[in-house]
Amino acid sequence: MVRASTQVNSIIWFSLLNVAIQPLQMASRAIIIENNDTSDQVAASAWASRMQGIGSMLGFLLGSIPLSEVLPPGLATNFSILCLLGSVLLLTTAFISASVIEEDFDAVAPYLHAETNTVRGRSRGFIEGVATMPREVWQIFAVQFFAWLGWFPFRTYYSSWLANTYTTEMRWQSATADVELDLQSHAARLGSIAGLYLSLIAFVANCALPLITRLLDGILNSNETIRPPWKRSKTPTRAILQVWIASHAYFAFAVFFAGMIGSQAGVILMISSLGLSWAVTLWVPFCLIGLILSRQQEDHLKSGAFEDLQPPQMGAVVGFHNAAISAPQILSALICSVVFTASSDAAQGTLLVLLSGGCWTLVAAFVLWVFFADLQHI
Repeated sequence: MVRASTQVNSIIWFSLLNVAIQPLQMASRAIIIENNDTSDQVAASAWASRMQGIGSMLGFLLGSIPLSEVLPPGLATNFSILCLLGSVLLLTTAFISASVIEEDFDAVAPYLHAETNTVRGRSRGFIEGVATMPREVWQIFAVQFFAWLGWFPFRTYYSSWLANTYTTEMRWQSATADVELDLQSHAARLGSIAGLYLSLIAFVANCALPLITRLLDGILNSNETIRPPWKRSKTPTRAILQVWIASHAYFAFAVFFAGMIGSQAGVILMISSLGLSWAVTLWVPFCLIGLILSRQQEDHLKSGAFEDLQPPQMGAVVGFHNAAISAPQILSALICSVVFTASSDAAQGTLLVLLSGGCWTLVAAFVLWVFFADLQHI
């Protein structure tokens, strides 16, 4: 009875946490789009991804340390301490961001009318923003939907895959209960270490990706030889899309071979290498959406068509993008539950859900390839 009550409370509070974090995520991305010109969107999105990488590295670093052993005994569990530290860091960074970022009211003044500043007016504006959303934005949403169907199983179960591999590799040494408990504890910390390596590689990749895409654009997509590629001012959209497709393909290729890796070192190496694909996922779709919205707003301002400016569209785009990321995770969780129920053991179920994630990522790559002709003109 106590265990059931604990599980119910955990689900309720986790759901409330998810509800609370959504507006913060949306606002963080909207601020980047609103406060940067089109020429700065690529760099701004890259910096946002780098900050996410730093936060992930800090979180996984703390998760790999047995904090309950460092602090006085009986104070709290590792999980409780991590939750407390995460909450403090989140509140601190959100407060700093809200304090130092100023909204440019002069830029939005042309379309702040009395009729649009009511609940009904804002709701109508939101609906109109959805109806007039550029086709390219919907195409990015479609790619994101299938991509996150693939990313959810990996992000959720890679630590279980590593733990299963580690315990299978080490269990032959001893089968006592105490040793089994130590193996499970060490396996959990190994998952945090692998996540730390993945975040580190993703951070390094995010630092290099803007330059790499410009170089690739100059090598693969341009016949211009007079000026070096890194001095061209245009956004290398084709190269960005090509890198996005390649990241999906590499992710699928890696997880398809997951069942062939039998050592903890091999699993950690593969998980870490997927930081390359994770870096692209954190950067490219947000970068493209930022480019679309900022260019659309600049075009309206240059033409003087203030009546066509629709500020609620920013919220509509960011909100639907968040839904395109969240909804597939819910669907993927249901699929994973069915797979684990039908599997003979947890280890087999973990490999199957990873394989399903690779299949969905291939679908995302195919969808992106289909939309490539439209998206390359962003």
